[in-house]
Amino acid sequence: MPLTKEDLIEIRTLLSIGWKQKQIVEHRVANKYRGVREWTQPTISRAIKKIEMQNGSIERKHGSGRPRSLRTEENEDRVEELLISPEKKPRTHLSQREAAKSVGISRSSVQRIAKSRGLQPKKKVRVHKIPKPKKRIETNEERRARCAEDLLFMCDSTQEDLVKNGVFSDQSHFQVCGPISTQNKRVYSKGKKSAIPAERLLIEQSNLTFEQKVMVYAAISWRGKVCLHIHPPNETIDHEVYIRLLERRVIPACERVYPELSYVYQQDGAPAHKDENTQEWLRRNTPAFIDKDTWPGYSPDLNVCDYRLWGWMKQQVYKGEMPKTIPELCNRIEKAWDELPTELIQKWISEFPARLQKVIDTKGTQIQQYFNKI
Repeated sequence: MPLTKEDLIEIRTLLSIGWKQKQIVEHRVANKYRGVREWTQPTISRAIKKIEMQNGSIERKHGSGRPRSLRTEENEDRVEELLISPEKKPRTHLSQREAAKSVGISRSSVQRIAKSRGLQPKKKVRVHKIPKPKKRIETNEERRARCAEDLLFMCDSTQEDLVKNGVFSDQSHFQVCGPISTQNKRVYSKGKKSAIPAERLLIEQSNLTFEQKVMVYAAISWRGKVCLHIHPPNETIDHEVYIRLLERRVIPACERVYPELSYVYQQDGAPAHKDENTQEWLRRNTPAFIDKDTWPGYSPDLNVCDYRLWGWMKQQVYKGEMPKTIPELCNRIEKAWDELPTELIQKWISEFPARLQKVIDTKGTQIQQYFNKI
């Protein structure tokens, strides 16, 4: 039985007071404090020899033991090289599994090497694409940065105060069979996977390319929820439908929340929103709105509904079992909306100026990676 560090300390102490090997062997049985130890004569002999050779030290001599065969310096350098993409060739790194196969070692060895080299895995961030304009000289990144400066000025303006008076709106699809990610869906079982009942293990996903879905419109502000509207299935949202929605639902709701008519209406650059008929209608029927030339295109990372609301809503809607019908889906959407607290909306909107500033600082590039997910 190998000796523990405590055993070696005890043997060293006995040697220091002049005990001989025979006395130490007898002591292993007679010790009334720690009880009988399973020390053998050869084990004690080797321990005494080790302590004497190392001038009283009980620590393992550096470099002793079986020499490394897998975690060599060469293998560690190779693993680090494979896990990190070169600056001139981004996205060319390998996964831990691929690196292990390439070097010819186990994945656990790759994990230990990465840890010893201070390499920490970071989850990739999904971002929207910012295309290059075909005709305009100004790039979309430059336009994002320029518009962000104008919007940040509106946030600081005492007259407009976009944070407190902005009504942020957007539209999003909700499917009957929502987005499925098995990353955080685990089933714990003591037996084999094949023995787990199907109703516990399996997640049904439709193969239909025309999955049933509805388009949902929502508007929120610092004062809370403003308007929720679920469009009928398969309804085409053109400028006529959108103006009718504004006239009948959205603007009356804005006026109820802001009876002093201090609100500033925000919308993104969807075709129905940019249409000249829509823009003219908003000029005539709202106290203020962010027109198509002021709101930057390709900017879901600046729209409060896009960067916070829809993610939160879909978490609530698709929690537990998936909805099976359109009416059930609509009921869940309305229930999630009813449970949305004003304090949470205010927390989301308070991010808006910081996001604008980050767009300016990064010269219009994507900024999702700088802000936490829901």
